[in-house]
Amino acid sequence: MTMDVNRECRKLEDRLPDLLLSENAEASLSPSLRAHLASCSGCVAKLDDLRATMRLLDEWHAPEVSPYFDSKLAARLRSEKEAAPAGFFERAQMWLRFGTDLQMKSAAAVAALAVILGAGSYAGFMQFHHDSESQSISATVNDLQILDHNDQVISQLDVLDDGTDGPDTSQN
Repeated sequence: MTMDVNRECRKLEDRLPDLLLSENAEASLSPSLRAHLASCSGCVAKLDDLRATMRLLDEWHAPEVSPYFDSKLAARLRSEKEAAPAGFFERAQMWLRFGTDLQMKSAAAVAALAVILGAGSYAGFMQFHHDSESQSISATVNDLQILDHNDQVISQLDVLDDGTDGPDTSQN
């Protein structure tokens, strides 16, 4: 039962502009929609609210334009034309903000995200590549340090070997 009511409410909401703009639109409604309008307090409230809004808009008068509006607008347009051209990023931002429809904005956002992710991945790969090189360099340095230490040990052993084998006979 509530699904039928919701369906009827949606059908009536689709017809609300017609009900507002023409005087005898209620007569053109199907009998089921007329019965729904008579029984549904929510739809009646929406219709009454929209009619009250339309009455307020009928009473509203637009304010008078300033007498200097045209000259101020012309001066502002002239100053905008003479201004320095915007940079690439400012132009791209303005184009994305005001110059495209929603589908193009989403496509541009996806493309920007892909560029950011790609650059981040490349930077991460280069960092990984750099880390592997630094590890190989540090292994080489480590090997050289080991060889240098071994050379020092060997030279110390050579100094010990160059000494006398027996008791010192030079004092006799």
